[in-house]
Amino acid sequence: MPTVTTVNQVATGDTGGTQYSFGLGTGYDVRHQAWTFGPYGRLTYLKAAIDAFQERINSSGDGSGLGLADNDQRVESLQTALGAQVSYAVSTPLAVLVPQLLFEWVHEYLNDRRTVNASYVNDPQHISIPFTTDDPERDFFNLGVALSSVFRGSKSAFLYYQTVLGLQDVTKHDIVLGVRWAF
Repeated sequence: MPTVTTVNQVATGDTGGTQYSFGLGTGYDVRHQAWTFGPYGRLTYLKAAIDAFQERINSSGDGSGLGLADNDQRVESLQTALGAQVSYAVSTPLAVLVPQLLFEWVHEYLNDRRTVNASYVNDPQHISIPFTTDDPERDFFNLGVALSSVFRGSKSAFLYYQTVLGLQDVTKHDIVLGVRWAF
């Protein structure tokens, strides 16, 4: 019967890198009374370089030699987004409130499955261990809701929530809160 050894270690590592991105978007708003409707499109390009790094295990117990040395990585992404937003302005004695709804379809063109090579830090032969990432999902959706308010005296505030739909094993929630006043 084989011997089973339980390993309970924490590996830490620090890396650096560079990221460049470029985006271009356009849209058009149609207004009818208090309603505003606007289709839009966006193109986004991203290129990232992640520097090589080594994991550290700060214990000498079982598994202390399992830290990995990860090679550098390159990531490139090109996405388009097509969407629409609709809002409605409501005037109240306190402020003008503008609830808004946004929905967009995003398509990925470049980001593909890639292989990340690593080796054990303590391996004198540095035998490469390839790790293959999952295939990225090519299509997903963003759904956003917002509430903006404009108060007297050049004051305004907004609350924005966005989530992603249609990605397997990915949950994402963005919440943005902002205030502005002129003096």
